[in-house]
Amino acid sequence: TSRYVEERTIHLPAGFRSGHLPTGGVAESPFGKLSLSVEANGRSIQARTELELRRDRIPPDEYPAFRASVESADALLREQLTLEGGH
Repeated sequence: TSRYVEERTIHLPAGFRSGHLPTGGVAESPFGKLSLSVEANGRSIQARTELELRRDRIPPDEYPAFRASVESADALLREQLTLEGGH
């Protein structure tokens, strides 16, 4: 298996606040796991993404299941963060 963790902090400019935050969550399958958490804390937003790949090869007969698991993980990552203010 291989594992990747990314933590990011976004510092908001003066006059801005977080609007919509991604809900985050977990997408897990026999192929791997993706977890995403996003939190607002005053004038900053912390995001943590953790990806664990459990297999390095996918046989052709498992492609449909693998594709479905990747689409589930991708849905977590597609949700957008918005900011409010700045007028």
